[in-house]
Amino acid sequence: MEVIMYTFNMIPPRTSGMALMIVAILIPFLISIFLGIDLYMLKHVKYNIDRNELQIKGGLYKRVLSKDELDLDSVSIVDLNNKMDLAPVIKRNGIGLPGIKEGWFKLRNGEKALLFLTDTKNVVYIRTLKGYALLLSVSNPEEFVKKLRAMG
Repeated sequence: MEVIMYTFNMIPPRTSGMALMIVAILIPFLISIFLGIDLYMLKHVKYNIDRNELQIKGGLYKRVLSKDELDLDSVSIVDLNNKMDLAPVIKRNGIGLPGIKEGWFKLRNGEKALLFLTDTKNVVYIRTLKGYALLLSVSNPEEFVKKLRAMG
């Protein structure tokens, strides 16, 4: 019995192999640049409080929240090493590197939260009336909480 084999070639891509190689090299390079810019911006996050609003400036997730959007009674300073129910467990969108967490996370208690964390010991927790919480690393958390509560 004679075996007959037919071979067919795939139609070559319209772009050259060189173009595909350039794209394959550029994508990781662009991601690295984007990550570097975000890490730089994260080092320069500032929290501004005035009589009517909290402004989060810097990073990718800037926010302006009026005092009416904040649950000022929920404001507290927490140590995430001891208050495990507020610990971030699932990253939804953002950066989750050792020592830096920025973006949308799900907390152990199931709550959705926007994080700007570089320290887990002195974290300011703020529940918003928009369906999520804020977890913020602040250089002077006691004074920050005092100024936030004065908004109300």
